[in-house]
Amino acid sequence: MSGVEGSAAPQTGSPVCDYETHGDRAAAAARFSIDLYQPTMVQEALITRIRTFHRSCAGLNGMPLPGRSLSAPSQAGKSRAISECAARINAEEPANPNRMLHVGLTERITIKMLYQRILTCIGDPEAFGRYSLEILRQRCEELLPSVGVELLAVDEVQLIGKQTSSNYEVADALKSMLDQGVVGILFAGNEQAGEIFEVNPQLRGRLGAPLSLPAANPKVAGEVKNLREFLASLDERMAGTGLTGISGLAKGKRVQRIGRSGSGHVGRICRIVAAAFEHACARGADSIEDFDLSFAVAHLAIPAGWCVANPFPEPEAW
Repeated sequence: MSGVEGSAAPQTGSPVCDYETHGDRAAAAARFSIDLYQPTMVQEALITRIRTFHRSCAGLNGMPLPGRSLSAPSQAGKSRAISECAARINAEEPANPNRMLHVGLTERITIKMLYQRILTCIGDPEAFGRYSLEILRQRCEELLPSVGVELLAVDEVQLIGKQTSSNYEVADALKSMLDQGVVGILFAGNEQAGEIFEVNPQLRGRLGAPLSLPAANPKVAGEVKNLREFLASLDERMAGTGLTGISGLAKGKRVQRIGRSGSGHVGRICRIVAAAFEHACARGADSIEDFDLSFAVAHLAIPAGWCVANPFPEPEAW
């Protein structure tokens, strides 16, 4: 590990970012992190559960289908795991890019917008045609099975958890897809995702046991070991870009400190390390130092509410 563990001062590079000099290197670091998926046991376990759910309802169109729910804190890595799962399912022979769809909701979404978003995902050129709501519903019911859609992952479902008529209609439309046997559905969202069942209580009855993406427990030795191995692998991947050397993310007290900064959630931990990676590159450092991790915690993790105090030493001024 380069530098001195626990030091608030940078050991290599400049103490300030120099994007004029190191902008290309910092951009490459940020680009590397955009679609990063570094496997962890909890994410792989979730992907296995989703794939099992997919196999349980694939090919059963025309009969009532089940759903599953998944809730995890914001930025925990839920959406990235779903995307990775969709890529794997869609790559199964014979490959089909529509086998699993991943659709995100937005605030104030209407039932018409929902249908249009789903149709857009399968490349329907008429998704935004001047059709009635009933025609859009029929297009979804007919086109999804015809192009081989076997699982629909609906993300950010907490956004339709408020008691409004529009939200009820969206939730009811999704329930109808299950009732009519159009497609099995994974309902994913943050801790408030369960509020969708207050909008439409009948939907709860269509779901099996919920899925989860638990945080690493610092009191369980096995989970700390898994986190250490994850950070070591992530360190090697970043060093493999040639932008930094091995940083020793899995050495000493860094595992506990990084884990605490991201409240044990792998998605948050990845974002903290990614921010530190870019910061290290932007100041021309040889590797990610405690100085960079401290910066990432102070400017990302704490403002986001992932932790309340910086476990890394902070300089007097940034």
